[in-house]
Amino acid sequence: MSEEKQDLSWLLSGLPEMKAESLKDSQKHFKKEIELIDFIAAALGGLAFFTMNQRNENILLSSTYPSSDWKFHAHLTDLINTFISIKELCIHGFDTQARSLVRVLDERIYQNLILFSSSEGYKKWAEAESSKQAHYELFSKKKFIFKKIKALEEKYLNQKNTQEALIIRKENEEYYSDSIHGASISIYAGSVAYPFGNLDDGPFASTLYGRASSCSYQTLHHSIGQMAYFVIMIGAILEDVHSLKNIEASDLIDTYRNNRYQIIEKAINLILTDEH
Repeated sequence: MSEEKQDLSWLLSGLPEMKAESLKDSQKHFKKEIELIDFIAAALGGLAFFTMNQRNENILLSSTYPSSDWKFHAHLTDLINTFISIKELCIHGFDTQARSLVRVLDERIYQNLILFSSSEGYKKWAEAESSKQAHYELFSKKKFIFKKIKALEEKYLNQKNTQEALIIRKENEEYYSDSIHGASISIYAGSVAYPFGNLDDGPFASTLYGRASSCSYQTLHHSIGQMAYFVIMIGAILEDVHSLKNIEASDLIDTYRNNRYQIIEKAINLILTDEH
C-alpha cells in the first residue's frame, strides 16, 4: 500500500464560501438577536469587569459571604462566554451544536442564582471533595434545582403560581438535552438547514461544515429570554443578599444597573412580537 499522502483539500475547498454565506444570512436574518445578545453581554460585563480584580476584599458581594468578588467574576465569565458562544455557533451555521450549549447555559443560570443566594449552598458547593457529589446533592437530587429556583422566584418576582414555569423548564431540559445525548431527531433534523422563507419553497441544504438555519431563531430567542431573566434575578439577589444597592459611584456597576430593565423589555418585545 502506498504511503503517499493524499491531498484532500478539495473536500474543504468550498468552506470559505459556505462560511461567508452563513454569516451573510445570519447578519441579515438575526440582526436584532445579535445586537441584543451583545447588549446583554455588555451590561453583565460591567459586573464582571468590576469584580475582576477584587481578590482580597468584597465590594459587590457581602463581606461575610463564602465567596469572593473575583470568584463571582469567574462565574459571570463562564456564563457570558457560554452565551456568546451560542450566538457565534448559530451565526456560523452550527445550530445543533449551539443547542448543546443552551442546555449548559440554562443549568449555569439556575446554579448561579442558587449559589449566590445561599451562603450555606455556596460553601457546600465550593468546599466539596467531590464536585460530582456536590452537584448531585445541591441540584440533581430530586430535581432540587427547580424547587430552589421556584422558591427564589416566589421571593424576588412575587410569583405565587410557578407550576406552569416548572413544567416549561422540565420540557426545555428534556428538549435541549437531545442534542447532548445524540437523540435521533436531533441528529437527523440537525443535518439540514431550514429555509428562512416558506418551508415549501426550500432549499433544505446540508449543514455539513456549517449552514445558517431558521431553526436558530428558536435557539437564540430561548437563550436571550433566559439571560434576560438572569439579569433581573441576579440583580434582586445582589441587592438583597449582597451590596449592590450600596455602591454609588461606579460606571461599570451603572452599566448593568441602568440597563437591566431595558434588557427585559427588549427581550420580551423581540420574543413575543417578532414572527418567523
